[in-house]
Amino acid sequence: MVRVMKDLMKEAKRDLSKGLPRLILMLGFAIIIWIIGAQIIAPIGRALFVFGFEFVRIIRWITLFFVGLFVIGALVEIRRVADGLGAIITYGLMKAKPGEETTKTVRKVQEVVRAFLYVIVVVWVYMLIRPMLVAFHPVLAGISALIIAVWALSAVYKAIVIALESM
Repeated sequence: MVRVMKDLMKEAKRDLSKGLPRLILMLGFAIIIWIIGAQIIAPIGRALFVFGFEFVRIIRWITLFFVGLFVIGALVEIRRVADGLGAIITYGLMKAKPGEETTKTVRKVQEVVRAFLYVIVVVWVYMLIRPMLVAFHPVLAGISALIIAVWALSAVYKAIVIALESM
């Protein structure tokens, strides 16, 4: 049991040391692209037209595309960070309740942490790109909010069920 716990902490430290800096970079790049595209270039290009299209619409689509790329990259890193955090939380739980099956508990805690991190990041990204969605069409922003709300509630419900099963 002690060996398993030491391996668990090594894996957690490795996951966090690799995943956290990458996650911060990915989300930071997404914010920088959003600031440059939506807050600096788009207001400048409102009066310009390219091949009959408003320049500001083209910039918004390009901005959404690249923000989306970095967010998808961040979701991959969230999995690594969530696994590391889940392992650390499990390590703390195992100290308090020795004698339980470690591997199964680790996986359950990692799933719960991962679900909550996904919800936080997806809601944050939606708040970031909502003004651009409203600029394209207000219904697009509303439908996106509805889909995200249903998904977030189902993810949190699933995480709560998993957490209650492991108690």
